[in-house]
Amino acid sequence: MEKNPVQNLVLQILPDWEQFYNIVEIARDKISHVLVLWLRPKLDFYKLNTDGCSKANPGLSAGGGIIRDNQGRNLEVEVDSKLLVDCILNLQDTPWILWDKIIIIGNLLQRLDNWSLQHYYREGNKVADCLANWALQCANRTWITHHHQLPSEARGELILNRMSVPSLRTITKKNSFSLDRDLYRIFTFDVP
Repeated sequence: MEKNPVQNLVLQILPDWEQFYNIVEIARDKISHVLVLWLRPKLDFYKLNTDGCSKANPGLSAGGGIIRDNQGRNLEVEVDSKLLVDCILNLQDTPWILWDKIIIIGNLLQRLDNWSLQHYYREGNKVADCLANWALQCANRTWITHHHQLPSEARGELILNRMSVPSLRTITKKNSFSLDRDLYRIFTFDVP
């Protein structure tokens, strides 16, 4: 009995199926999860969490921030822009369009006796993120001086921070994969 073309195709692929599966597994992006928790300011510190928001490029942009106190005279600053942190700390060349802003920020920080600046994942910066998004809707600069004045979403995130409820961050590690001879051989075959 003569085999049909589909059977021939299956018989050609089948011996290499395990190798094909292994190559596909290697090529897949790796996904992991990390719990991110906002931490209270250290004793004698204020903590400033800030975030920026833009809905188009170019377009409307806004910023938000929240200062939380632990009877501080010193300042911890956390932002979710690694670029901004690296520019302020002179770890990276500053894009020319930001030079004047970075100089102003640096001069303000230098006036303090004790300060720290660090990158923090967006998931640990949710109150500032809510405030930045809310600020896009405000016509004027708005100062909030009491937690009861916060927009409801920011107030909810503030409560979760106080309860030490962590957020889940999903990290996807992209694999660089090139089509090599073995994979090419698996995908190419003669069809009778």
